[in-house]
Amino acid sequence: MKFKKITLTLCFSLLIALLLTYPSESVSFAKDGLLTWFNTMLPTLMPFMILSTLMISLHLTDFLGAPAYCIIMGFLCGFPMGAKVVKDLYQKNALTLNQANDLLGFCNNLGPIFILNFALPTLGVHNRHWCVLGFYGIPLIYGLILRNLHRNEYLNSTVELPKAQLYNTKLLYHIDDAIQCAISSITILGGYMIFFNLLNIIPYAISQLNSLILTLPYFDLLLPQIRCFIEISGGLASLQSFSPFALCLIPLGGLSCLAQTYSILKETDLSFTLYCRHKIIQTAFTCLYFIILTFCGISFY
Repeated sequence: MKFKKITLTLCFSLLIALLLTYPSESVSFAKDGLLTWFNTMLPTLMPFMILSTLMISLHLTDFLGAPAYCIIMGFLCGFPMGAKVVKDLYQKNALTLNQANDLLGFCNNLGPIFILNFALPTLGVHNRHWCVLGFYGIPLIYGLILRNLHRNEYLNSTVELPKAQLYNTKLLYHIDDAIQCAISSITILGGYMIFFNLLNIIPYAISQLNSLILTLPYFDLLLPQIRCFIEISGGLASLQSFSPFALCLIPLGGLSCLAQTYSILKETDLSFTLYCRHKIIQTAFTCLYFIILTFCGISFY
């Protein structure tokens, strides 16, 4: 315990020292995170958060079934809506613990808007249908495997409110509650994006050590990959050319996406460790998928 405390103290002290050593760069990284949140996450995710919370509160998703609703919202709206919808439905007792953990394992992916409008164009990928098939086909197959592990629990997964309670539901109350929940969630996610973008000061500081480190083979190519691993959107924007490694990191989403998911799940008994395990497995399968396509002579750019 003492060793862990000393290690964390040294790490955060080093980070503070880097912020003081490179103040303008630190502000630039933090600003990148803030602008990405403001220009991308806020307008695209907040409406979905409000409407999804409202639909769940009013039990308008019962006709679909909770698992089906999680899959639709997770795949169409993208990260972190998948985790939020699963958490909300689990807290409404519309999902069992095993169901919720299974759905988390494959529904919380980067959305098609991010993939098609930002990630693939930034990487210079023109052969996009193979990429989309990998990014969403692999999670679907993985989800079918998980479903078979708890098959009986998916036969009856919806919960209905008593008719009297539905009749007395106040729409404006639920709208207000949905907006407050969405504001709280999106603000926390913005804080995570700023913090993890700020961590890019570490690879930047390493890049300034011109004497020894940059003479290592391929080190100048490794730094942008590290940025992708820390925060996927800022890392992709820093790439100068096509990167197969960055392409394989998209299913994982980077440390920032993992931390934001933890923020959504932390007040529940849903397993964040199990979620990370599922994402790592799918990332490995995605890497294998792209390796096989490469050996088959399929080009992405």
